[in-house]
Amino acid sequence: MRIAQNSIFIFIWTFLLLNLRPSLIGQSYNPIVFALFIPMSLFILFKNEGKIKLTFSPKEFLIIGIIGTTFLYFLLQGLILSNANRTVINSVTVMTGSSICIFFILRNPEYRSLVVKHLINIHYYLSISQIITFLIFIAVGFDSEELPIIANFQQIAKYYYGIEFSLIHYMVFPFTITWSAFDLFGIHFYRTCGLYREPGMAQIFYLTTFFFTFFYKSKNIKLKRIVILIGSILILSASGFLNLILGLFLYFIFNKMHIRKLSKADLTKGLVAFALLLAFSIATFNVVSNKFKFESGAERMDNITQSLSRLAEHPIFGQGYYFGFKTDGEGIVVSERFYSFLGVFNQIGLVGIILYFACWIIGLKTNASTRTWCIYLPCLLSLLSSQPSYNDVFTWFLLLFDTSRLYSNDT
Repeated sequence: MRIAQNSIFIFIWTFLLLNLRPSLIGQSYNPIVFALFIPMSLFILFKNEGKIKLTFSPKEFLIIGIIGTTFLYFLLQGLILSNANRTVINSVTVMTGSSICIFFILRNPEYRSLVVKHLINIHYYLSISQIITFLIFIAVGFDSEELPIIANFQQIAKYYYGIEFSLIHYMVFPFTITWSAFDLFGIHFYRTCGLYREPGMAQIFYLTTFFFTFFYKSKNIKLKRIVILIGSILILSASGFLNLILGLFLYFIFNKMHIRKLSKADLTKGLVAFALLLAFSIATFNVVSNKFKFESGAERMDNITQSLSRLAEHPIFGQGYYFGFKTDGEGIVVSERFYSFLGVFNQIGLVGIILYFACWIIGLKTNASTRTWCIYLPCLLSLLSSQPSYNDVFTWFLLLFDTSRLYSNDT
C-alpha cells in the first residue's frame, strides 16, 4: 500500500516537474505550477521520512555549492545589469526552490526509481497518442485539414509567442499537441511537441527519457523504448535527429564495445539503423537546407551574429541575466531573442559561463558515469547548438540526478 501511494504521489510530482517551463502550460502559468510543486515536494518528504535530513556527503555539498553560487550570480548580476528585474527574481526563485525540492526527493533511491518509471510512462503514452494521430493522418489521405482537432491552445500559448504563433497550437485526437507544420514530399505535416512549447524543446525530454530506458529494467521496457523512439521522430526536430545519432553512438561506445566483441546481430542492427537514418537524411535534405536558409535557422544565425557583436562590449559580466525581456500592454513577452551558447554568453558573460559549465562538470563527475553520458547529451547539445534551455528546471534536475545508481523495483 505504501509503495502504491508513493508511486501516485511521485507521479504527480513528476508531472508537475514536466509542466514547469519549457512546457506549453509553463509559458503562461509557471508560477502556478511552481506553487503546486513546492507543497507536493514537502508533502512527499514529510509523509514518509518525518523530517528532512540536513547532513550532506562531500559530493552533495560540492554540487549544491556550485549550483547555489551560480543562482546567486544570476540574481545579483541580473538585478544590477538587466532591465527585467521582476523576471530575474521570478526565474531565480523558481530555479532555487525547485532545485532544493529535486535534490531532497532524489536522495531517496525509491523515489529516484519511481521518477524514472513515470518519466518513461508519461512519454510512452504521449508517443502512443502521436502514433495514433499519425495513423489517422494516413487514413484521411494525408490531409491535415481532416484531422480531428479537440482544442486550440491560443490563450495558453499567447504569453510567449503572441497571437500569430499561438494559433498553431492544437490538441489533435487523442491528446497530441501540435506546434507548426512543414511540407515534406508534397505533404503538409504537423509537428508534434508533447507537453512542451515547441518541437526543439520537446526532443530534449523525449530523447532523455529514451536513453533512460537503457538503464531501467521493467516489464515491456523494450516496447516502451521503441514507442518513445517513434514519438521522438514524429516531433520532426532537426536537432533531435542529431541528438539521437550522437546519443546512440555514446551509448554504443561506453556500454557495448568495451564489454564484449560485436556480434553479428549487433552489426546488423547498426547497419540497418545507419541505412534508415541515411535514407531519411537524404529524403529530408531540402527541408533541413531551407530551415537553415530561410526559417528558424536563419533567425538563429542572425541572433548569433548579433550576440558576437554585443559580446565584445560586455565580455566579462555580459549584458545582464534576462536583459531585454519585458512584456507589452497585452502581457506578451517582447524580447531580444537569444539562442545557443553564444546567446547565453551574451547574457551572463564569461563569469556566468564558467560557473554554469562548472555545474555541468561537477554534476557529471559526481552523479554520472561514462555509461550514462548519453542521458545528458540531448539537453547539453541542444543548449550549445540551438535552444536557450540553460535555466530550465529540467536541466538542474538532470545535474542533481544520480544516474550512476539507477535501479528498478518493478517486477
